[in-house]
Amino acid sequence: MKHTFTVLAAVLATAALGSAHAVPIASSHSTVPGTTYTTPGLTGFATNGAQMVGSQVTVKYADGSTDLQTWAATGANSGAATGADWSLSLAGDSFSSSWIFAATGRAGIVGFTFNGAPGDTTFDILGDATHSPDSALGRAFSNADSLAGLSAHATYSNQLQIGGTFYGDLYVSMTMDITGGQLVGGQTLSFLADTDNAAAQGSITPTIPEPETYALMLAGLAAVGWVARRRKA
Repeated sequence: MKHTFTVLAAVLATAALGSAHAVPIASSHSTVPGTTYTTPGLTGFATNGAQMVGSQVTVKYADGSTDLQTWAATGANSGAATGADWSLSLAGDSFSSSWIFAATGRAGIVGFTFNGAPGDTTFDILGDATHSPDSALGRAFSNADSLAGLSAHATYSNQLQIGGTFYGDLYVSMTMDITGGQLVGGQTLSFLADTDNAAAQGSITPTIPEPETYALMLAGLAAVGWVARRRKA
């Protein structure tokens, strides 16, 4: 079931265009289970931009095309993924530091997906006492800053289990969609979205079904084949 949460109203600013005016816009997030991932544990709740190396960012354009780039460290606590006409960067702790998504050339950018699994990174969306071990308090997509007239919605997917349990706060992927317009060259969008890191490199992996699950799947396929043969007869 999809759960939608209304978060803080976003504030838009046209800093890249030299405007001093701020306009509140709608900003929200939702969750979908997606593929279940698992990891033995987390290093803790503090994650900066340099700790996400290997994560993948896929930018979406209005014409349906995409651009996939890999996150790299750019400093002691900063990192970024950079395409030919866009960049997504983070300097500092993801709990309190803003991500910056910038359009640097081609027009028509309508969103992006950040897949943290290859970079041992997961999003932490709950800000209350309910959380996975070692994740502390999280912060979902909020406080978006961009151009007047736009709205931003983040969908978290691919839930992450810690030691085989999903606590409701961790998701491996976040897709951010822009509505009401598109980003063009020279425009930026900033936002807050907390992340955590896995304790071991390469430990965030898709959950492998138990042998009993495989047996049920095979039994189901066999039943379908039997029905198909009876119909042909």
